Amino acid sequence: MKRLFAVIATLLLIANAGIIEVHAAALKPQVRTQLSANQAHAGERVMLDIAVLVPGWFTAPLDLPASVELDGATVRLADSAASNISERIDGQIWAGIQRRYEIVPGRAGMFVIPPVSVEFRWSNGTLSEQGRLQSTPQNLSVRLPPELEALGYFIASPQYQIEQQFDRPLSKLRVGDAITRTINQRAVGLRAMQLPALLPAPLQGIATYPEAAQLADHLGQRGAADTATRRDRMTYVLQQEGQFELPALAVRWYDTSSKAIRTTQLSAIRFTVTASAEAKNPVATPPAPATAIPPHLTLRQRVRSLHDKVTLAGTLLFVAVTLSVIALGANRRRWYPWCRVTANRIRSYLDPHERRVYRRCLRKMKGAAPSERLAALEAWHASLPSCSSAGLQEMVAENGSQTLALNLARLQRQVYGAPSRPSTSLSEDQAITLLKQLRNTWLATERQRQSGNNGKIPMPTLTHLPNLQP
Repeated sequence: MKRLFAVIATLLLIANAGIIEVHAAALKPQVRTQLSANQAHAGERVMLDIAVLVPGWFTAPLDLPASVELDGATVRLADSAASNISERIDGQIWAGIQRRYEIVPGRAGMFVIPPVSVEFRWSNGTLSEQGRLQSTPQNLSVRLPPELEALGYFIASPQYQIEQQFDRPLSKLRVGDAITRTINQRAVGLRAMQLPALLPAPLQGIATYPEAAQLADHLGQRGAADTATRRDRMTYVLQQEGQFELPALAVRWYDTSSKAIRTTQLSAIRFTVTASAEAKNPVATPPAPATAIPPHLTLRQRVRSLHDKVTLAGTLLFVAVTLSVIALGANRRRWYPWCRVTANRIRSYLDPHERRVYRRCLRKMKGAAPSERLAALEAWHASLPSCSSAGLQEMVAENGSQTLALNLARLQRQVYGAPSRPSTSLSEDQAITLLKQLRNTWLATERQRQSGNNGKIPMPTLTHLPNLQP
C-alpha cells in the first residue's frame, strides 16, 4: 500500500513539473513600441519608446543600436538611463526595461521608422535564456509650416544664430582694395548640410570671389544637443569709386521650442570708395595693368582671374616650345649620342676614371682579406690611362723603390705562397699605404712625362663600348 502511494505521488509531481514547464515555455518575452506623436512639423523632436517585458527578471541590460538609418531624419538613442517598468499579464507580474529614441525629421513627407532589433538576457528561476526581438514599424507624417514652404530651405531649431565679420575697417577705401567678408551660421539640433548658402547678389563696380563653404558638425557631450556650423567667405574687389551698399540678409527659421517662425537678419553695410593714388597722379605713378591680380585672393581665384587674359604672344610661344620638343623627339638618334658624349666628357673632366677607381679600391681594402686587397691593387693598375700589357710588378720594378717592391712581394706571397708568419704578413694599414705610395709614384712619373705641358697631367680620354642599339 505504501508503495502504491509513493508511485502516485511521484506521478503527480512529474505531471505538475511538466505543466509548469509547458506554462513557462508558453510565456515568451514581449516587445512594446510607442510613438509620442504620429504627426509633427519638420525639426520637431518625436520620441520612440521601446519596452521589453519578460515573465521573470533581466540578467543583463538591453542591447540596442545607438542610431537608426532613416532618410531625411536623424534617429539617435537618447542619453537618458533606461527605465524599469512592470506589468501584470495573466495574473503574473512581468518585469520590463524601456529605452527611448529621439527622432528629428529634416523635411516634410511620410516617414516609416524601420524595426529596431533588441537583444537581452532573462531568467525566471527555471529557464535562463538569451532573446532577440524587433520593434514594430511606425509611421510618422511630417509637414512644413505654410509660411516656410516657398523658401527653398528649412531650418527648424531651438536656437539659430548668424553673424558677419570683415578683415579690415570699412573706411578710407580706395579703388583696387579688397575686402574679405565672413558669414557664420550656427544651429542647434541640425546637420551642417541643412544650413542654407548665403550668397549676396553681385554689385555693379565690385567683383565678388566666393570661396568654398566650410561645414562642421559638433556632437553634443554628456546629453548636450548637437551643433552645426557653416562658414561662407567671399572677397570683394573694389573696381569703381562711389557709394556702395551690401544689402541686408534675412533668414527665416522655425523655433521648435516656442513653435513660432522667427527671422534673423544681418543689417546692410554702407561704405565709400575713393579714387586710388595712381588715378589722382597718373604721371608720377602709372595705373596698374589690366591683368593685375586682385590682392588677398586664393590660388584658385588668381588662376580664374587670368583665365581670359592670355596674350597672343604667350600662345605663340607655347606653340613654338611644343613644336621644338616634338622635333627633338623625332631626331633623337642624331642629338642624343652627342649629348651623351658631351656629358661623359664633362664628367671625365670633373672626376677622372682613375680617381674614381682609386677611391673605390681604398674602400674595398678596409676590412678585406689579403686576396681582396691584391685584387684592388690590380684593379687600380688596370684603370691607369698609360697602362700597357706589363703587370703591376713590372710597373713597380720600373718606377718604384725597393721598399714598394718588397711590400708588393710580401702581399703576393701572402696570397699565393705558403702560410707565412704574422711578422712577415702585410697588414691592412700597410696594404693601404702601399696603394697610396704606388699612386704617388705614378703621378710623379706622369708629371715628368708631361713636363712639356706645364707639369699638368692631361685628363684621360674615355673609351666607350660600341653602341649595342645603333
